[in-house]
Amino acid sequence: MQKNLKTKTEIPLSAIFTAAFVCILFGANTTAIKISLEGFGIFASAGIRFFLAGTALFLWGKLKGRSFKIKRDDIKRIFVITIIFTIQLSSYALGISKSNASRAALLINMQPFFVLILSHIFITDDKMNLKKLLGMIVGFCGVSLLVVKKEIGISFKIGDILILCTALLWAINAIYLKTFIKNTSVFNITFYQISFAAPFLLIESLIFDDKIISLINFRTCAAMFYQAVICTAFGFVTWNFLLKKYKASLLHSFIFIIPISGVFFSFLLLNETLTVNIIGAMCLIAAGIIIAQYKPKKIAII
Repeated sequence: MQKNLKTKTEIPLSAIFTAAFVCILFGANTTAIKISLEGFGIFASAGIRFFLAGTALFLWGKLKGRSFKIKRDDIKRIFVITIIFTIQLSSYALGISKSNASRAALLINMQPFFVLILSHIFITDDKMNLKKLLGMIVGFCGVSLLVVKKEIGISFKIGDILILCTALLWAINAIYLKTFIKNTSVFNITFYQISFAAPFLLIESLIFDDKIISLINFRTCAAMFYQAVICTAFGFVTWNFLLKKYKASLLHSFIFIIPISGVFFSFLLLNETLTVNIIGAMCLIAAGIIIAQYKPKKIAII
């Protein structure tokens, strides 16, 4: 992997708010997925989502007169991230069906730790330090507080292993993307990645889903629109743009917002319970982000 990338070492306030907002969108997507699964199969839901997102990006790109050309060197790279991305989504879909939600939420949030370690190994100017590690640990404690229950044991199910693999694949994809995204169109990378993933997921749907479509109504269609246009088309482009400009390890500390957002929107739209643990988790996660991101400014004394 390429090791001499130059990225910004500080994240401005506007980018912090943008990263937090996108992670809120990603978290709300878990609620949208639950709703869409009322009418679509697991793999069908993902495949249709990315097909619609790719269509939305294509129409937007044509409207704005954007070029869809990619460099010859980038064809192989985009193919690699597409394969990793497709396996990542498939692994998560299978894993969550063979585990419970609390274990899945805990294990998928190992991703920032994997990013931290891989960034330290493969990216020269994104090394691990005590502040980043402490911020990640505090944030992870928040996620643990959110999902911990008495019935959670230490035994691993096959679903847990698949979800842990998903977190690792997500981190690998982020780091690999970071190695070449600086000189490549963020829009084109996102467009081709999700467009190429869609047919693979639809093929998996034909093989593994019991029913591809079982119910179509306003609720399931609205959830699918949110996933495709708001979360995927807008969210992925914005996230990849941020990844292009800022360090992967710092940016991915915001990943801890995702489960909090998911629980909040589940409470709001699915009538799930909001507990003291959730409020405590929100405080710890916010503290973890502040620790990882905060850098005191020097004050000139006259």
